[in-house]
Amino acid sequence: MAKRKSEVASEVKSSIEHHPNDLNWCSWRFQLPLNRPEPNPFNLHESLQRFSSQVLGDSVNQAGAFAVLWHNVDIPPSMTRQEAHFWLVAMTGSISQRPYQTYNATPEELDEFIQSIAGQSFSGEITLPETLMYLLNSSEKGMLLPRNIAIPLSTLFPIGELVLGLLHCEQSFMGLQRRCSILINLNDVINHNLRYRLTATEIQQIRVTLRPHIEELLNFTVWNSLGNEYLPLVERWTEDTFAGDRDDCELRGLAIGIFSPQEVIFNLEEPDLVEAHLRRLKLRLRTSEQIRVWLAHTEFSALDYVYDSIKAAPKKQAKGLIATFGRVTAPEVAPYMLEISLDSKAPEVARDWMRKNPVHVIAGLVPIAAGSDRLARAAVKVLRELKLKGHEAKLQTWIDRQAPDIAEKLRATVLETAPSITQTVVQFDEKTTPDWLQQAIATVKGKVPSVPRWAPLEELPPIRIEDGSLNADQTTVLLAAIKESTLDSPHPLVAAIKAKAQPASLDAFATKLFERWQQEDMPAREKWVMWAMGHLGSDAAALKLSPLVMTWRSELKHQRVTWGLDTLKTMNSDTALMQIHSITQKSRHPGLRERATEHLKEAARLRGLSMSELEDRIVPDCGLDAQGKKAFDFGPRQFQFVLGPDMKPMVRDGKGKLMGNLPKPTSKDDADLASQAVTAWKVLKKQIDAVTKVQAVRLEQVMVTERRWAVAQFERWLVQHPLMTHLVQRLLWAGYDPKGDRILLFRVAEDQTYTNFDDEPILLNCIETVGIIHPLHLTPQQKQQWGQLWSDYELFQPFSQLDRDLYLPTAEEHTKTVVTRFKDITIPGISLVSTFERKGWLRGGGGDRGGCYEHCKVFPQAKLIVGIEYEGGIALWDVRQSGDIKITDCYFAPLHYYSAEYMFSANRKYALPLGEVNPIVFSEVLRDITHLAAKSGQ
Repeated sequence: MAKRKSEVASEVKSSIEHHPNDLNWCSWRFQLPLNRPEPNPFNLHESLQRFSSQVLGDSVNQAGAFAVLWHNVDIPPSMTRQEAHFWLVAMTGSISQRPYQTYNATPEELDEFIQSIAGQSFSGEITLPETLMYLLNSSEKGMLLPRNIAIPLSTLFPIGELVLGLLHCEQSFMGLQRRCSILINLNDVINHNLRYRLTATEIQQIRVTLRPHIEELLNFTVWNSLGNEYLPLVERWTEDTFAGDRDDCELRGLAIGIFSPQEVIFNLEEPDLVEAHLRRLKLRLRTSEQIRVWLAHTEFSALDYVYDSIKAAPKKQAKGLIATFGRVTAPEVAPYMLEISLDSKAPEVARDWMRKNPVHVIAGLVPIAAGSDRLARAAVKVLRELKLKGHEAKLQTWIDRQAPDIAEKLRATVLETAPSITQTVVQFDEKTTPDWLQQAIATVKGKVPSVPRWAPLEELPPIRIEDGSLNADQTTVLLAAIKESTLDSPHPLVAAIKAKAQPASLDAFATKLFERWQQEDMPAREKWVMWAMGHLGSDAAALKLSPLVMTWRSELKHQRVTWGLDTLKTMNSDTALMQIHSITQKSRHPGLRERATEHLKEAARLRGLSMSELEDRIVPDCGLDAQGKKAFDFGPRQFQFVLGPDMKPMVRDGKGKLMGNLPKPTSKDDADLASQAVTAWKVLKKQIDAVTKVQAVRLEQVMVTERRWAVAQFERWLVQHPLMTHLVQRLLWAGYDPKGDRILLFRVAEDQTYTNFDDEPILLNCIETVGIIHPLHLTPQQKQQWGQLWSDYELFQPFSQLDRDLYLPTAEEHTKTVVTRFKDITIPGISLVSTFERKGWLRGGGGDRGGCYEHCKVFPQAKLIVGIEYEGGIALWDVRQSGDIKITDCYFAPLHYYSAEYMFSANRKYALPLGEVNPIVFSEVLRDITHLAAKSGQ
């Protein structure tokens, strides 16, 4: 991700997360083309080998047919004409029916096809009509051409010439739909792979060639390389051209591709032109991608247009659009997010942004909090809450920057009168009930049922709203509204309460109600209590519910498992999503993992993120400040949060003494402050304990898979994250150049700066990506030196890194395909299950007599699947009934197919020589088995 800094508030680290695809729309950002890589000489034998190994899957159906998987093929972005000629023939041949269709090539068809290609000559001297004939033959056979065929096509012909050939070939020669598909694919490849390797001369040639055909091309797709060639067309459009809802329809009646005038305007080569014409034509930003591209063009200068588009969007779309708006981290966004949080479309997304960015919220809301309108009152409320969360010093700084009269008013309304969360609150009556609450209560129709006997109102915590709380009658009506809700559609009263009430009081209310329901053995007819957890609960509720889901699955209470997962999804907080992610990692039940994974995918889609990006962003801050600190105030005594040696939350008193818990308040302490501090400590301790365990496992897996972060992502989501910074500071990091070569090792200091081994400050401006270095990539001397530094600073790592046990194939094992060094060791079956499945291993299919005789583990990044076979078997009906087992073989095979929902078992006949296995994968697998073997006592 690329980031651009704000010029409005340079003292605040403001930024916009830009996806590279968004920047492809902004030709003004790229002044020089990238160097086109030199193609390798064409070798027919090597190309056939790549075809056989990459195109064909490993799976075979009952008829003996292979899967053809074109998306596996690594087509180089630069190739000779001879190689382009080869891939054109291969991709349009009879073996290439459908790129994602399973089982469509028998071994006989494969041999015949390879022989036919091997006997041909690929000179690269092929004409455009001949090429179009290849595409025609493919079309007549009903084949779907691979998307990446555009690369060899663009190698063989000038792009403009190829486009015109496809555009103007006779209808009888190639159908309109076929031409549209090829043109769209070609355009995508040019934009995302070749565009900025084209020289200025080549781009000009494309424009000159295609200029007379611009409006014809719009029937197919928006050709991004044309840039300002679209300007005369855009200038002809009037304010009435797209009146009403026409701007989300096709511009031309015969258009086949998805087209919008916004995309045409986004191609203009000056950001001022983009903004001026979109505003002139009153074209809304209707999708997350359009918002991202608008931000890529205008950055911080036109955020109002994003907000106006969100206001005009249907409720169903608003959530995703707001999440995309949240890619902007700047004070300028805070007033808009506050407005959205007061709306009913998707207030939780806006509140989530404000919770994650307290410094930007303070800088953005302080200037408007001195007003007297609705937004100013809401801003005061938010700023008061931030004071309670430990941001008083930052508030004071920004208030002092205001004009003297405004600053005085803000000190009185924000700093001096911020309420205590333990303050006694009076229940609403007819005079004090807010108007919005009266209106929301009126939406509950029919007779309000009585409160369940097992949940008397006097035993439920009050729901606090501003300076009051719901009275008994209002709480009863709320319960009725919850009963009328579904997880996907809360009752208007429930949504209003969620948006206005204090989150801590909602958590306490929903959790207590749930606990009373649990005591009644959770009768299904009253499952609405679970819905209350989903609609009203937040972090505390999520931490309570997540372990119960795992317990219910073990107890085979499938209905409750479904309720629990769906409830966590409905909460949609970072903590709730993190708990769902934890379930995908911990559960050994495929069905539970699959449902949890689907919920995460949906959350990632709504936020416009990949799964890895989502995992980075759903780490809750647990109420810590920007430096990862939190104070607990007893009045005369203060205590600071500290992460202990074993990753346990601890506190340090004013004399530097570490304690596992806050001390008991004494008569000298302020009773109100001490009570508030103890309550906050209990919540923090439980939350941090849960979060650090999950994140330590995730970071260890990141090290094993060698994931890399862009520097901006690393700083935003790890170094500057209030909680993750504590874990980051305990690990050794490496910086890599654009080629992926390591150029430095460093650690993150307590003040979030970077230092080398000599404790000298360094900058990361010379590196492209950052990753957790695996000790296999360190010399013994480096591990010893850095380990001594960790010891000097008394830093305890969240998992074994510098002192990690490493394993490599022996000289004798190098050419073998099976590891047999553990074959004489007997291990309790229950130990294998508990040890392996905690580390991500999965059971293979059931064998004879209801037993399991293999475990598998996938390493997607290394494209490997590991299989372990054993004698004795695991009892599938109850693993506790399993006897002793003996591991017989361990082997590593290529991974041809994998998804989070389903995994094929490893196939031993494809086992690789151990010397060819990824060293990290080999070491990690042997480490797992060695730890397991240690339990045998032999």
